[in-house]
Formats: sequence, C-alpha cells, structure tokens
Amino acid sequence: MPIGKHPRIREKYAVHRKTGSPYPATTKEAITRYKVLERLIKVGHSKARFSVVELYPKTGRTHQLRVHMSAIGHPMIGDRMYGGGPLYRSQLLGNPEVAEGPLITRQALHAHTIEFYHPRTNEVMKLEAPWPEDFRQTLEELERLGEKAD
Repeated sequence: MPIGKHPRIREKYAVHRKTGSPYPATTKEAITRYKVLERLIKVGHSKARFSVVELYPKTGRTHQLRVHMSAIGHPMIGDRMYGGGPLYRSQLLGNPEVAEGPLITRQALHAHTIEFYHPRTNEVMKLEAPWPEDFRQTLEELERLGEKAD
C-alpha cells in the first residue's frame, strides 16, 4: 500500500490508494510482507485477540510498518499514533477504565534480525537481537490468559 503524509496531521503518515487522489505528490510505493507466527484469542475477560507477526519490509518508508499494520486493522500494541495503545493487565481482566499492571507501554516493535550489504566491503551483514524482556513477559501473560488459535 502506498504511503504519504497524512492530509491533516503533520507528523503522521497514511496509506493512500493507487489513484494518488487527493495528494499525488506525496504518495510513495511501500511494500511490507508479513507472516503470522501465533494467534491468541479470548484473552482475559475482555476476550481480546492478539497476533505475533514477523514483518518483512521491502521498502523503507517512514513509519511504514506501523502504518501498514494499522491500515489492515491490526495496530501495534503501544502505538498511540496509529491506533494501538499501551497494554495493562487491568484491561485484560475486565477493567478497561483503569490502567494498572502495565504489560507493555511502548511500541511492540523490535528488529530481531536485520540483514544488509556492507556499503564498503559488500559483505552480507546479519545482525540479531533477542526479544526484549518486556516482549517476552507480555507474550507469556497473553498466552496464560488466552487460547492459541488453530
């Protein structure tokens, strides 16, 4: 889905359709592939649904992954700008008005593996970083309170 500047909010980006209307000058091609690793359903009293996904950006637009996930109806946990908010244990236990027991309050986005060609040597560089502790703990809590989908 092509991405361009949001028509009203300066610091935000939005998906624009191929017609380019009404902002053709600001629309750029953006490609993200994704793979669902795990689906969690009926999480807590809220019966919320969550998915763990791997994202494979083919282009590198500003906010691309966040914009694309939000555009398909799956904003990232903790991403206030694009429709996801922080996640609190109280929300999952049936009290959405109270923010108690933070699970994760930042964007649930982590570059686990990145691979590129070194600009001088042309050698393939592959860097890996394990999931942060808050990711691991949040997933464990979601799995504990929910069910895995088939």
